[in-house]
Amino acid sequence: MTMQIRDSISYLGKDYFFSDVENEDQMPQITDYGIIPEKFSSACWRGYFLKYEISAHIAVSDIMLKSKDNNYPVINNVSAVPYNKHPYEGFIYTYQNVNLTFHYTGKMLICRNDREEVCITRIVDRLFEETENQIKDFSLFFRRNRNVNIQFYSEVLELEFFEGKLINVRDMSEQSELLRQLILKNPITGSLKPSQKERLSDDILLTVFGDYEWWMHREITADMKQAESDLRRIVK
Repeated sequence: MTMQIRDSISYLGKDYFFSDVENEDQMPQITDYGIIPEKFSSACWRGYFLKYEISAHIAVSDIMLKSKDNNYPVINNVSAVPYNKHPYEGFIYTYQNVNLTFHYTGKMLICRNDREEVCITRIVDRLFEETENQIKDFSLFFRRNRNVNIQFYSEVLELEFFEGKLINVRDMSEQSELLRQLILKNPITGSLKPSQKERLSDDILLTVFGDYEWWMHREITADMKQAESDLRRIVK
């Protein structure tokens, strides 16, 4: 399946991607504005993506979407205009500088990469170069939630908010580097059973963090299960 476009967030002049978000139900929902989003690309099945920024509060700065019934209501006094940048020019509309604040409380993992040697393809190449027979994986297998692959990024931050205000920042870039090195030395082969992959991932994660983090053991939400079910049905 095509890698999906992820929401992004601007912090201290740098653009990051979301790796994971605690309390997702507190994040803004397009459907709250009467909009029914529609897929416009194989890279965006949900039909929209958002850009956030952090100043005094966390806020949605831009919205890019395709509405199923061509309904684009005014949001926070901002009207939608046709998106005019490649590759989605003519397919979607955008709300720019909408400054939509919200009272989010919880933690987020955000990440970015500015080092060529950390990119996913190079890591994969290194995992495959030692053998032609064993398929090796670069993903950690968490027991109770989706994978959070922070090991692919040179800069990883954990942001903590209270009612929309940023109250703490934890730099996890060194842990991300250590995860990369441990996975390269202990690649997860495709021949392992799921339970074996989980145990190996546990060993690697515990070596770095000493105990589970909130993003390692979080339950899969009903919305995530439904999205996975819908996607499987569509693909069939």
